[in-house]
Amino acid sequence: MTGRLTYRLYQDSDLPGLLRLWEGTKLGALSPELWRQRYVDAPHGPSLISVAVDEYGDVAGHLVFTPSCVTLGAREVSALSLSAGVLRKDLSRASARSTEHPIFGLYRVGEEAALAGGYSLWYSLPRRAWLPMVPLLSRFAGRDIAVAE
Repeated sequence: MTGRLTYRLYQDSDLPGLLRLWEGTKLGALSPELWRQRYVDAPHGPSLISVAVDEYGDVAGHLVFTPSCVTLGAREVSALSLSAGVLRKDLSRASARSTEHPIFGLYRVGEEAALAGGYSLWYSLPRRAWLPMVPLLSRFAGRDIAVAE
């Protein structure tokens, strides 16, 4: 499945394709203004957005890493909140328990950009059903990923 996808960081020209993806979600469509407010002009700076592109150049999915600030003990840490993992319907049906799932390619691009940007902490508040995927993601990433409940 992922062989026909390429993964990279978001470019402004991706916006129409990203908005089309949102039209088919349970959350509904986003306007360009709301996209910009949530992910580009976010309070702690622009988000790192990884994009999956199919063989025709169409945006097939994305994963957002939004900058935030987390307090750990007495220090503040620049962190990233993972959210908005959106995939085209034909891609979202694959088992998320396989590293062939597109979410892993999206994660890899975002992780590389996060490390290059000096981030050392990223977190997510996933639905409970996604928690069994964390050990697989940890093995895929080659580092410990903790689950705090």
